[in-house]
Amino acid sequence: MMAVIVCPQALAAPLLSGEALLTLPAVKSVTEPGRFREARVLNEQSLSLGSGLVWQTSTGLTSTQYSQVLPIRTQSARLTTGPSMQLGWFEFAMPMQSGYELGTGQGETLWTSNSPRMTFALGPDDRVRLELRVQNRTEQRHASSRKSRKSLGVSWQHLFNDRYSFRTGMGQNQEIIDDGLRRNHGAEVYAQMRARLPDNWQVSLLGSVQAVHYPSVGSGSKPTRDRSSSLALSAERGLGGRWLLSGYLSIDQNGSSGLSVPAYTQSGQLRLTRDF
Repeated sequence: MMAVIVCPQALAAPLLSGEALLTLPAVKSVTEPGRFREARVLNEQSLSLGSGLVWQTSTGLTSTQYSQVLPIRTQSARLTTGPSMQLGWFEFAMPMQSGYELGTGQGETLWTSNSPRMTFALGPDDRVRLELRVQNRTEQRHASSRKSRKSLGVSWQHLFNDRYSFRTGMGQNQEIIDDGLRRNHGAEVYAQMRARLPDNWQVSLLGSVQAVHYPSVGSGSKPTRDRSSSLALSAERGLGGRWLLSGYLSIDQNGSSGLSVPAYTQSGQLRLTRDF
């Protein structure tokens, strides 16, 4: 894989009564010969409103092309905007997003989301975050489909020192499909250990357990429950000269109340990329 990035230059200028940080668009291209090609145009802006309050806005245009068995091409646009505030030990942010995606043979998709979150510093080494996320998605293909998802999560992060950190959390979610015709409920628990090792290595070990309950649809069906767990080890190292070596190994287990034997999968990837 080869990545090409044109980095933006920051331009500071006064705006209204605050200070605005404007950036030129960043252009990024990622290519896997014979398989995948993606081009992105990104832009970010920040407006300081004083007293620790900042309004951040970012926009993005993406074009993706898959060149394997059946060529597929998608174009998408997104907008993210919202305030963030930091007052001593307390942080608050409320990013709002909207987007549009058009794909070859896949129709069009419209989506919006709102993700308010609060972070509390319990000391110099411990932080607790509470996050609520509301998402709505409309897919227009042969027939229209609407989905809404609400999730609530809480997490705790502890810094052992400047090299090692630990994070754990849990969350619940509800997915409503086609205005209430189906309602799925899910829950997740995860834990992650991160380390910055000598020779510029960064390593992460992430484990998670998820469960989703699907109610019965119609008189002849029964409710089902899916269970999955995952353990993933990832690492990356800067090689100098803007080269980056990264990779991961993952083991997943998936089971369902309708299956007597769970399925196991293993996957991995090794990537060498360079920014220009």
